[in-house]
Amino acid sequence: YQRVRILFVYLFYGWWAALIGALGFSLLGNRVIPSALISIFTIRFSLPPIPIVYYPEYVVISVLLALFFASVAILLALRHVLREIPAAAMRPKAPKSARNSFLERFPKLWNRLRYDTKLILRNLLMGRTKLLLSSIGVVGALTLLIMGLSLRYSATNMIDQSIQSFRFQYSVRLKENIEDLGELELPIESSKIEKTKTINATLADSDDTIQLNLLENESTLLVLRSLDKKQIEMQEDTVIIPKSMQIVYGYDVGDRLDFVIDDVLIQLTITHVNTQYLGKNVYISFDHAGKLDLDISTDKLYIANASQTTNVAEITALLGDDAVRSVDTKEEMIDRSREILDMLNRIILIIIISAAILSITVLYNLASINIFERQRELATLRVLGYTRREVQRLINTENRVLALLGTIGGVPLGILMFGWIADLVSTPDFIMSKEPNVLVLLAAVGMLLGFMETTNVLLRGKIKNIKFVESLKGVE
Repeated sequence: YQRVRILFVYLFYGWWAALIGALGFSLLGNRVIPSALISIFTIRFSLPPIPIVYYPEYVVISVLLALFFASVAILLALRHVLREIPAAAMRPKAPKSARNSFLERFPKLWNRLRYDTKLILRNLLMGRTKLLLSSIGVVGALTLLIMGLSLRYSATNMIDQSIQSFRFQYSVRLKENIEDLGELELPIESSKIEKTKTINATLADSDDTIQLNLLENESTLLVLRSLDKKQIEMQEDTVIIPKSMQIVYGYDVGDRLDFVIDDVLIQLTITHVNTQYLGKNVYISFDHAGKLDLDISTDKLYIANASQTTNVAEITALLGDDAVRSVDTKEEMIDRSREILDMLNRIILIIIISAAILSITVLYNLASINIFERQRELATLRVLGYTRREVQRLINTENRVLALLGTIGGVPLGILMFGWIADLVSTPDFIMSKEPNVLVLLAAVGMLLGFMETTNVLLRGKIKNIKFVESLKGVE
């Protein structure tokens, strides 16, 4: 048999594996992922039926890429084997030359270690290829986990900040504008009523549209918080911009904000930056707007009742009033926000499942190869008195160390990937926060360690099935 023929035997094996995986999962991805995304978006939006179209060109590209990577892996694995002389290859291989790890250069430290700890360290430090491949798999899985969980945390944080600012139960639209609340008589008992108004404006230096929101002095039904989480008190000269505008335009406290309303240039000095990342909403008081000669009559009210809960009877009474056009409740606003989170949660679930499959597959395959290559060593340990549980602890500890080493590269890469995705999905009206959260990072690492422990459970059978006699029948 020529070397080329032997090479093609291994290549065909890899190609068949690549074809089965690529064809199956290309068709699955073409069907399942679009169906999942369509079902996610139809939760929030009313869409016509969208047919699932198969794209043969993408399947071909996926298959070709799988064949390419399989071929590269096989060629790298066989580059030394095919150079061997047949007669030499048929002889039993001599044991590899023993080498010392760098820790053994420090006898005082090395001699203090337990024997099983030395075994683990030697196997990890001498198996550099396995260490590298395991780390790459763990880094990829952890990157996916951090990206997915951080996206969910960022979106949840944005929505929660908006929801927490609502201290009213009803947002009411009137049929006619009013300037003084004394002119209004509502059919329900209320503990507090405040006016609000939104005016469209255009930034003078960018022609982008913003919303100028008017609130009453010392407003309590819409509470805004500064970046240090303190409540901002609306005063006559207060000018509040959202964090999103600070990110997009570079505005900060003390800067001048110039915008145009009905061809009239208005200049304000920013006094606060709030924690909102959603929209371009600037807040000032009605008194401030009056000094700027803006129309302060409004048809929108915030209403709080004594019970701090919505009531069907109150909604019915409000809708039955001749002065009321529409009623929106705080719960309805929260439900709409939660629908967006439900959409995101399904996408995050897909990312987490992908990370689980990646991490378990990589760790399981590499650990299986490790056990196969070390059968003689593990069988020797059993003969010398090691229990099955002790041998299993050696393998499990090595996997845990590999997982922890992978986190060193996975955490910073995951943060970078999350920042890149956040920039990708952000728009001038929807800024995704890129600030990493420590709890999210810990949760991602914890999930990765959970996947690793699942791999350790799956490997118990392989350790249990090691045959002592067959494993020890080696040439010394």
